[in-house]
Amino acid sequence: SNDGDRQGHQFYRDLRHDLGIGLRQLHRKLAQRRSNMCDNHTCRKGFLMAKIFFSDLSSVIEGS
Repeated sequence: SNDGDRQGHQFYRDLRHDLGIGLRQLHRKLAQRRSNMCDNHTCRKGFLMAKIFFSDLSSVIEGS
């Protein structure tokens, strides 16, 4: 069971690393939006799509 634990921890670290990169990119995008680099309609549309994506993602995680 130790081997399974070790693999589980490695999987978690990889996952956390990938999500961390995604979150840093997301922060950059949000900062761009705050400095008004995109117009409101484009931003609203993008955020709506992001919201749908994140709710899909969390249901995938919960369902796994």
